[in-house]
Amino acid sequence: YIVAHGIAISDGAAIAREVADVTILADDLRVLPQLRRLSEALMGRIRNNYRFILSFNTALIGLGVVGLLPPAAPSAQRLHDRDLPSKHDAPAAGIAQPGPRRNETTGGR
Repeated sequence: YIVAHGIAISDGAAIAREVADVTILADDLRVLPQLRRLSEALMGRIRNNYRFILSFNTALIGLGVVGLLPPAAPSAQRLHDRDLPSKHDAPAAGIAQPGPRRNETTGGR
């Protein structure tokens, strides 16, 4: 199939830049083959990265299904809990901290 793309140069008319699919900064259209090669190389890298990530995630899911990789939720919870303030941390300025709990067996003493 044929794909038509509009190309404008930066010094071209404003309407041409507005409706063009691609606007190049060079004043010479002879840079188009170089830009095309650069574009193809970039798209190749994107496709390779996508395949790698898809394969990697599929492998991790497979390892989790067969039990060779533990779930990440407990690990993430431990990381999250480490960031929470403990009762020994200094209170934040302007935030009321709860007082000591009342001991029901001694009548509040």
